[in-house]
This record gives sequence, structure tokens and C-alpha cells, in this order.
Amino acid sequence: MYKGGWRKYPLDIGEICESILGGLVGITSPAALIQTWEAIIIGFIAGWVTLGGVHLTAKLGVDDPVGAMAVHYWAGIWSVLCTAFFANPGSWAPEPGIFYGGSGKMLGSNILMMIIITLWAGGMTFIFLLICKHIPFLGLRIDDEDEELGADLAEHDLQPQWMLDAAEHAEKRENELRKRRPDDMGMDVMQNVHVVDPNTV
Repeated sequence: MYKGGWRKYPLDIGEICESILGGLVGITSPAALIQTWEAIIIGFIAGWVTLGGVHLTAKLGVDDPVGAMAVHYWAGIWSVLCTAFFANPGSWAPEPGIFYGGSGKMLGSNILMMIIITLWAGGMTFIFLLICKHIPFLGLRIDDEDEELGADLAEHDLQPQWMLDAAEHAEKRENELRKRRPDDMGMDVMQNVHVVDPNTV
């Protein structure tokens, strides 16, 4: 929300939700090893890590419209790493965190763990998707025409909410025009609809 105000344009609800989810992911690993005030700090940082992950993922060309990679991967990395810094003495952690005089061995172990998890999960996902890509009735993408129409309608026979809202708006607009100009009952409402090219905005 702060970032939205600083940018001087309306708040991005998607980014706010992703930041909240990222904050929850961020405190998952150290939850049993930290105090409440530390969880607030960790969650706050995780929110910013998530936003950075959203933009980094987009720059890498990864098709991730809901920010799942940013929330679960990038914030997850922060969650694992911060445990090595904030783990409280007397908790069941193998040693206190670095901020409490720990040796840093746990940080090294956690970094190694993240590398192994990344290689395993990334490698298995790549193999699975590669297999799906070459199975005729599965594939990884829908046809270009179906993509333009939308997967909700093409794959699931569900009219997307934006389409329902547009139809409702057009109907209301038509009713308003009919009330203002009752003699022109055959007016084509679509003449008043202007399509905006997102590339020009």
C-alpha cells in the first residue's frame, strides 16, 4: 500500500494480496523459533521480497500471472534464510541465529538446502512439463484462438467475470440511451463502445 501511494497511481490489489501471502510464507520456516515482534519484521521484509520477485519473474519471461513463483519461491527462500538469523536461543533450533551469536553454520546448511530443493523441484517440473508438451491431448498451451477467447470459456465453458460485467454494463447503457431517446429504439449501442489498445496506454 505504501508503494502504491508513492507511485502516485491507484493501489494494485494484486500486489497487495501477493505481499500479504508472501508475508505469511516468510514467517513459516522460523515460526516456532522467533518472537512475535520478529515475525512482524520478517513478514514485512517478505512482502517486499515478493514484490521484487513478481517483477523479476516478469523480466525473466516466466508466464506467472498470479505471482505464485514470487510468493512461494522467492518469499520461501527468504523464509528459510531468515531462520538462520532470527532463531532464538533456547528454541529447538540446532544453534541460535546469527543475531543471537550463532556461528552461521545453520545459514550455510539452509543455503545448501535451498539449492538442493531448487534443483530437485525445478528438474522434476521440467521433466514433467516436457513429457506433457509431447502428449497430443495434453500439451502446455491452448490454441491461439482459444487463448484470445479465454481459457474459462474455451476450456471450461464458463463466461469470465469481465465478460459478464461488460455485458451488464452494455445493457445498462442501452437502457439509459433508450430512456433519453425513446424515438430511436434501433440505436446500436456498440457505436458507443470504444476499444482501448493496451499497448497505447
